Amino acid sequence: MQPIEIDSKYISIMEFREKLIMEELEQYAKTLTGEGESILPFIRDENGNYSEEKTWKFIGELTEYAHVYWEYYQECQRQSYRENSSFSESDIEMLAGPSASFSQDEKDFLQNFFYCAIRVAEVDLLCNLRGRHISQATQTFQDFIRYSSEQYASRAELYVGEATAEAYRSNYAELKGLYRPASLLTHLFTGKDLSERYPEWEQEKYGEYLPTELKENLKQLGCRPSAFIYELFGDPDQSDAVYGEACFEEEAEWLKTHFTEQKQFVERYLAFKNRKYALEYEESNVICSSDPESVAQNRLRDLVISLDRVVKGAVRLFTDSRKICRIQDDNAYFTASTLLRQARKRLKKLDREDKGRGSYV
Repeated sequence: MQPIEIDSKYISIMEFREKLIMEELEQYAKTLTGEGESILPFIRDENGNYSEEKTWKFIGELTEYAHVYWEYYQECQRQSYRENSSFSESDIEMLAGPSASFSQDEKDFLQNFFYCAIRVAEVDLLCNLRGRHISQATQTFQDFIRYSSEQYASRAELYVGEATAEAYRSNYAELKGLYRPASLLTHLFTGKDLSERYPEWEQEKYGEYLPTELKENLKQLGCRPSAFIYELFGDPDQSDAVYGEACFEEEAEWLKTHFTEQKQFVERYLAFKNRKYALEYEESNVICSSDPESVAQNRLRDLVISLDRVVKGAVRLFTDSRKICRIQDDNAYFTASTLLRQARKRLKKLDREDKGRGSYV
C-alpha cells in the first residue's frame, strides 16, 4: 500500500464528508420519526399569522401525550424497583410516585416549556437575524427535542452565561438553546437584566464562577456584570455601538410591536427557568417520606429532571397520532430498515473487495 500524503486539505475533506454523511443519516431518521415536519400549521392561522388559540390547543394535546408517556416511564421505574428485591411496595410508591394525573405544578412546568419553545421558534426574525440565528429554530418538531435537551448543569452555570452576556451586551450570544432567544426577549420586553433577578447572595456566590478576566475587571471597577460595559466606556451609546446592541435596534422595535402576549411570555419563561433550576433540586436528594406532600415533591422533581425524555415522548406520540411519525407504520418502518441493511451490506462488500486487492496492506 502506497503511503498517503496527509495534509490539512486531506483532513478537511475527510471531516467534511463525515459531517455530510452524519447529516444524511440524521435526516433519514427525522423522515421516519416525523421530527423534521413543520409545527407552523399547528400554531399559525389560515393567513400565516401566529395564533394564540391554535397554540394552546396544540400545547393541550402535547401535555396530554406527555402525561401518557410520563405514566409509561414511571411504570418502567416501578418495574425496575420491583426487580430489586430490597424495595417494598411502599418504597416504590415513595420513589416512583403513584399513578395519577399531572398536578397543577407539573402541568404548569411542561406547558411553560412548550409555550416558550413555540413562541421563540415561530418568529421568523429570530430564526435568521442577519445570519445570527438567535433561536436556531428549524420550526419543526425537532425544536422541542433540542430545546429540552440543551440544558445547563446547574443554576450557577446558567447565571454565569446570563451575567457574562449582559456584561458584554452581546444579545445573549453566550447562552445556548432556548435560553438565548428567551432571555433576549425577556430583557427586551422588561428592560431588566436576567442576572439582576437573582438574590444578592446568589449573585455574590455565583460571581466567583465568572470568567477570570471579567471577574477581575468587575472587582477593579466595583460594579455588577450588568453595569460593566457602561462603567468601562462611560457613554452608553458608545458601549452599545461597540458591543452590538445598537445594531439590534430595528429588529428590537419590530419585536416590541409584533410579538403578542409579551407579559405572558415573560412570566412563563421565568416560571419555567426558576422551576428547572430550583435550588431544592440541586441541594437535596429524594425526600424519604411517604406522606402525600413529599411524594408529590419527588414526582415533580423527577419530571423536571426528566424534561428531555418526557418532551421527546410527547412529540413521538403526538406525531404518531397525526400519522407524521412512521415508526408504527409497518410498511414505512420495514422499508427504512431494509434499505439501511442493504446499504450496510453493500459497504461490507466493498470492504471485502478492497481487502482482496490488498488495499489495507
